[in-house]
Amino acid sequence: MHVASRAVTIKERMLIASLLPDRGHVADLRILRELENELSFSAAEHAALKLRHMGTGIIQWDEQQARQMVKTVTFPPRAVEIIADKLRQLDGDGQLHKDFLDLYEWFIGANTANVQETASQ
Repeated sequence: MHVASRAVTIKERMLIASLLPDRGHVADLRILRELENELSFSAAEHAALKLRHMGTGIIQWDEQQARQMVKTVTFPPRAVEIIADKLRQLDGDGQLHKDFLDLYEWFIGANTANVQETASQ
């Protein structure tokens, strides 16, 4: 499996980051740390988006700016596996939120071929 890259929105960056585990094997954690760095926001992005923490996990941002701020993120094969496993777990437990549906389809579902297709480009 090759490394996959995908253009992700502000919301997708936050959703993907929320799926990453805090614990695991050292090799996995190193891969995930690099992915977290790619998903995180620079000071310039933070300012441009006017990110605001509203408490209890709610974050707001400037939607107009967000539409212009799509970022291509590289997903190593092991990170794709970890994210897919978490999405399967949420689905299996009946806890998959509708906000994750597009990510589920990209990492697992009908669009699984897209992950491999994107990786081979």
